[in-house]
Amino acid sequence: MDFGEKQKALVMQSWELIQPNLGYLSVRFFTEILDNIPEARDMFYFLKDKTDSPQNNHKLKTHALVLLKLVGWCALSLSLSPTLDFLFLSGLQILSFGLPMSQTCNSVVRLQEKGDIALPEDALKKLGSIHLAKNVKDFHFEVMREALLRIVHEAVGDQWSDDLGKAWELGYDKLADAIKMKMKE
Repeated sequence: MDFGEKQKALVMQSWELIQPNLGYLSVRFFTEILDNIPEARDMFYFLKDKTDSPQNNHKLKTHALVLLKLVGWCALSLSLSPTLDFLFLSGLQILSFGLPMSQTCNSVVRLQEKGDIALPEDALKKLGSIHLAKNVKDFHFEVMREALLRIVHEAVGDQWSDDLGKAWELGYDKLADAIKMKMKE
């Protein structure tokens, strides 16, 4: 499936509906993943040996928010111009690999032009090495994709369509494929 004008519009419209509830939806997103892969708790230092709910774990909330923003911005990168400065929070860092969000996202938005994820090489290497070290498998990426689609569906409600789901799936799969490729290097 190509990412044409229709898909771009669908992602843009749905992201507008996601943003007002991003904090809540990001925790729901992460909780969906943990509900489907309980052993994934051990992959995160801030969840090991913790029994509190995700809603009460500040580090999980922060990580979940950054994760959903990264996935969302990668999907948006298919549909926006080469700058996302209007979306950035000043000084926000992507916690998992320490790059300024603006540097990462300004590179990511080139996805539309190049047809692949254009994260800085060092960011992709870092993501690949982290996922490899944590023993992330293909099915983890699949569970994450399904969690993302459920969260988008929840956020957009009756505006959900198969076309919208396919557009988000394409954006997510591009990011996941780029990370998996770096895991193999």
